[in-house]
Amino acid sequence: KMIISQYEIMIEKLNYEIAECRKDEISSLAKINEVKRQSQEINEANDKLRGEWSLANARQLILDDNSLNCPTCHQALPDEQRNNTVNKLTKNFNESKQNELNRISETGKLNKIEIEKNTVQITELNAKLDAVKHNIEQHQKDLINTKKELSETKEMQIQSSPRIDELKAAIAAIIIPT
Repeated sequence: KMIISQYEIMIEKLNYEIAECRKDEISSLAKINEVKRQSQEINEANDKLRGEWSLANARQLILDDNSLNCPTCHQALPDEQRNNTVNKLTKNFNESKQNELNRISETGKLNKIEIEKNTVQITELNAKLDAVKHNIEQHQKDLINTKKELSETKEMQIQSSPRIDELKAAIAAIIIPT
């Protein structure tokens, strides 16, 4: 059996290890909550992007007669010039609309990738958290066993102490008058 000071050192070390594991546990929980919060924000941003995409996709080019008139004299443009203007306006509108839809889609795709990374990170953090919890449980079991062994060692030392033996002999030697 170990001497008492070795048990006390082991108990101190186990208490330290448990405290360190608790810090890791708190840190892991905080990181998990932070990553979950980030994912929630990204999901909300993607919901907003879906709405933006629907609005952008629903936009239609509306040409009124005034937009096809001469800007100076306000008379109707000749048919060929009118057709060229309609084609140019339609082309510009469609390009602008497509660019906006592409921008929204790309942002959504990047957000999805970020959410997937966060999901992997949460899985890794949960695995780390499980390991930390297991370590805490093991250290606590070791601590209980070490305290028990310390108590048993102290009891054995008390029972086997030479001074105790002397006192027992002295007590036995005392004659009690009857």
